[in-house]
Amino acid sequence: MVQWLDSSESPVGPELFRGWAALLQSGGTFLYPSDTIYGLGCDASQISAVERVRDAKDRVPEKSFLVLLGSFAVLEQYFLPSERERAMLARIWPVPFTCLLEPKKGMLEHLRGPDGRIGVRWGLSPLLDGLFQVYSGLLLSTSANRSGDAYHHDSQRVLDLFKDRVDAMILLEQYPLSKPSALVACGTGGWSVLREGPFPLPEDV
Repeated sequence: MVQWLDSSESPVGPELFRGWAALLQSGGTFLYPSDTIYGLGCDASQISAVERVRDAKDRVPEKSFLVLLGSFAVLEQYFLPSERERAMLARIWPVPFTCLLEPKKGMLEHLRGPDGRIGVRWGLSPLLDGLFQVYSGLLLSTSANRSGDAYHHDSQRVLDLFKDRVDAMILLEQYPLSKPSALVACGTGGWSVLREGPFPLPEDV
């Protein structure tokens, strides 16, 4: 199933959001315009769905994924942010900043990175806002490219690459050029930027 929209600002009916939510809940995979670049996603809590996304990208098991969410309630359900992390995220989210956070014990073991943490972001776009109104889980997010290749903004290129590798696709006639989100982490020395993104980290954090 391929759904074309004029842009990320295009109005979307509630039935489409409910359909996408149902697809995620059933273990389906889909390609969608995130708040930065095209992403591949699924319900991040379902291991089999995550592996299908990994296969779609030809990605090695050692590489971790990040997740998107739509509320602090979901953050608190799955993660254990420190007071410093919580205060920072309350200040800057929703905006394209992905933060490495520690999941709660026994949760999301299949997504943890080398240091045990997972990249988490509150995505900022009308499409993501609408989806998270009807879907209260964690949305896996990884760039829509084959492992080792550059990511793509060209919708036809993305369609050609993944039309037989995911269950559904949401494509834009026009996708504004952007780049992946910043990746930040909080350690004993304070906040550090592991990857630059569209916006700089505030200087006074």
